[in-house]
Amino acid sequence: VRPLELRLKQQWQIPSTAKWDWASSFSLVQCLDAEKLPMPPAVDAATTQTLNEAATFEVNYFYMTTLARRLGFGRLLSVLLGNMRGAQNGRNQYKYQLYSAHDTTVAPLLASLSVPCSTYPPFAANVRLETFTNATNNWFVRVLYQGAPQVVPGCPSEFCLLDTFASIVQPLIPTNYAAECSMHGRHYAHEHDAATHPW
Repeated sequence: VRPLELRLKQQWQIPSTAKWDWASSFSLVQCLDAEKLPMPPAVDAATTQTLNEAATFEVNYFYMTTLARRLGFGRLLSVLLGNMRGAQNGRNQYKYQLYSAHDTTVAPLLASLSVPCSTYPPFAANVRLETFTNATNNWFVRVLYQGAPQVVPGCPSEFCLLDTFASIVQPLIPTNYAAECSMHGRHYAHEHDAATHPW
């Protein structure tokens, strides 16, 4: 995909030495397509498919390790698990909680739960985490992506005991985020190159 990167940088008037992000590039194309706006130069159906595949690989690869999942999504997983535990013990009275996010949130969330993401999340993609109880007051979690139930690895079926789900998620939640995210007293920083797109 390196030749495609260089070709798009040239067509989009981005310096060849600038950092390149496949997910952001494909997200741009998705948004333009959803709004029926003109595509950037050199983007046709084949290029769009390659961007999709590269973006999918990028996000799945980046979140392969437990460390990346802990630092990238551990705090969100902590909030989501806390919401479910709060419903279980009666401290959370909400019936529905909505979090607005981006494709760059949806895909890593699926990756962090080890739910296969064979193609990059489409425009307006969504993940739902539902809780259920049965007659014996056992609590269950079900994960849905685009309305389709998913089986989280480690769960016997789409309906996963909350305690089992918690045991899967808990290792991904940092106990001291600042300490884990630091390296020799300094914090990791993500530098984003700003690029002006002429179209």
